[in-house]
Amino acid sequence: MRTVKCIDNCPALGAIVIHEKTRPFNAHEAELSALQEAVRHAYSTKDNEAFKSEKWVFLEGLQCYDRWLSDFTNPYKKRSTGDSYCLGVYRSTHRAASEFMRELAPKYPKAATHFKLAAGCFASEADALDSCIPLFGWGPQKDLPLNVMPTSHFW
Repeated sequence: MRTVKCIDNCPALGAIVIHEKTRPFNAHEAELSALQEAVRHAYSTKDNEAFKSEKWVFLEGLQCYDRWLSDFTNPYKKRSTGDSYCLGVYRSTHRAASEFMRELAPKYPKAATHFKLAAGCFASEADALDSCIPLFGWGPQKDLPLNVMPTSHFW
């Protein structure tokens, strides 16, 4: 029943149905689309008003960091399931983003420097998020107040 209860927070449950191929794969178009979606997601304001209420909502992009910053300035704040889930998602997606940027660099020489810089930033951020695992990951937590997180890496 946990999956059913999660639908309000995680509406992505479902299936992806792939139909007949209608045209050849266009790598450039797919890469550009992925980059545009990543920027859209990072700057999303979806559920921004709900963020200001007491109800937990699934936030996108930088809003998640804003919630962590707001919540964890309180040394008695306990992590929630949503915090642990978002930490896992952000750690893995930002690590993958670093590799994606490295893959794009040689394909687009004019933007290679920017892709390499972005790759380094994503890798550093993933490392910083990894250091948060003992504080609000899924496993047992250390007996530390959360306001001692190494925030200088990504906030």
